[in-house]
Amino acid sequence: SGLHGAFGWNATLVAIVTAILAAALAIFGYDWVHRVFRFLLVISFPCYAIISVAILVGHAGGQAPKPAHFIFAAFMSQFSVAAAYNITYAPYVSDYSRYMPRDTRPRSIIAAVFFGASGSAIWLIALGAWLATRLNISDGLVGLQKSGDNVAAPLGSITAFLSATALLATMGMNAYGGMLTVLTGIDSFKTIRTSRVWRAATVLVLAAIWYGIGQSISTSGSD
Repeated sequence: SGLHGAFGWNATLVAIVTAILAAALAIFGYDWVHRVFRFLLVISFPCYAIISVAILVGHAGGQAPKPAHFIFAAFMSQFSVAAAYNITYAPYVSDYSRYMPRDTRPRSIIAAVFFGASGSAIWLIALGAWLATRLNISDGLVGLQKSGDNVAAPLGSITAFLSATALLATMGMNAYGGMLTVLTGIDSFKTIRTSRVWRAATVLVLAAIWYGIGQSISTSGSD
């Protein structure tokens, strides 16, 4: 939906291609997931940094929202979303840490998780709030495109595309973690010998499920 709003691409086709690429990334395995994330971090971080600085100095466009009263229920709703956002990192921490050397210091793991999770949440949630209130745009990709292009086109379009690519990689990581969970659950009842076939088959089933759920949500939302 975000890519459709930003570039006019067919949402259904994007969903199919995204599901296939994310499943392929999960099937190729753990190492490829992290290679993709490292690459995306290097090329997307400067884009987000430029847009964020432009927002702080007032060069990203937008209009100041009308003053509003503090609403406790709204604050708690956002607080809950922010907390849930960080809690969802738990499976990633589990999947990642199991592959780390045994002599890795616990303090290093805790520090990396804490500052990585809290830093990204504070930065990106604040950025999203600015896009929603100053540009009156509900879709994050469209907001990034508009604000970035206000700074220097096609910065916004590039950032929106990279953000969508990062979501694709996240889907691949979710599929990999989901595959581990499913196979572990099966092994709890009946011992299985893990193999590439088991991994690929489980990922493909998960891909079909998440595509179906995504399409149903998209359809109900448009209705």
